[in-house]
Amino acid sequence: MMNAARALFMSDSQSYPGISLEVTGRNFDPSEFGGAAATTQLQLNNGSGDTYYQTITNLNPYNVTFTVGTLPAGTYYVEVSNDSGHNWSRPSSGQTLTIVAHTGTDPLGLGVTWAQDFRSTNIINVTQAPYNTNPNDTSGNDTTALQNAIRAAQVAGGGVVYLPNGNYYCAGLSPPPGVVLEGQYEYATKIFYIGPGGGGSFIASYDLYSDYYKQPVMQLIGIARLSILMPDPTTVSARPDVFINLGDVTVSNPGNDEALRLANRNFIANVNLTYDLATGDPSGSYVVSQ
Repeated sequence: MMNAARALFMSDSQSYPGISLEVTGRNFDPSEFGGAAATTQLQLNNGSGDTYYQTITNLNPYNVTFTVGTLPAGTYYVEVSNDSGHNWSRPSSGQTLTIVAHTGTDPLGLGVTWAQDFRSTNIINVTQAPYNTNPNDTSGNDTTALQNAIRAAQVAGGGVVYLPNGNYYCAGLSPPPGVVLEGQYEYATKIFYIGPGGGGSFIASYDLYSDYYKQPVMQLIGIARLSILMPDPTTVSARPDVFINLGDVTVSNPGNDEALRLANRNFIANVNLTYDLATGDPSGSYVVSQ
């Protein structure tokens, strides 16, 4: 059919009940060409004759969002129809959806299944020994202390590098796979960039401690609940070229993942980074009360 639904790819290939997922493609909303939106349906098909209709929560011609309902664990085809189930379309990318058990581990409320793949119970507080950063400082250089905490989290198999509210001064940070940089509160945990400005990235995923061939994919890296600020907010030349760069490494071409795009399951959540491209930002104007 010329106007049949055409599914292309999904926002994730794994889920548990209650998670919202998106399917991207075209012709999802038949009202685009004179049909009725109520005729759009989405189902999960286990390939053995069992199908499970899912609740559609958002619909437009190019996207359909649905909430995964209660159904048995396993792998399913995701199928979309815009004609009340007469014709079904599966993602042409070949993606299927695997339903897994929900462990209940999503402390940041990311709303994705892979949140439970982080070692969120392994928490390293940078203000405690042996790192001993002082969040009450108004200057200094905490780069080595924070990077040592990141290293400790990596050696432990992943974890959270926790920054209580306060000020931290860094020239650059390199979180590797499995590590989350997490502040206490978005506007009160402040990381100040004190690098030379220009020519590189401030926070960039990079495995400083292992052979590239042991870490082929930059994945499960996160930054959450903090502000990234400049001591001099109005001087554009004092800024790095890139503030956050996650996933830009591959085995075959270290430092450039543009060709293979293997990086996955990385996130930035509740990070305050507000800089006008030309004239600076009001980073010094925040007044936080808790």
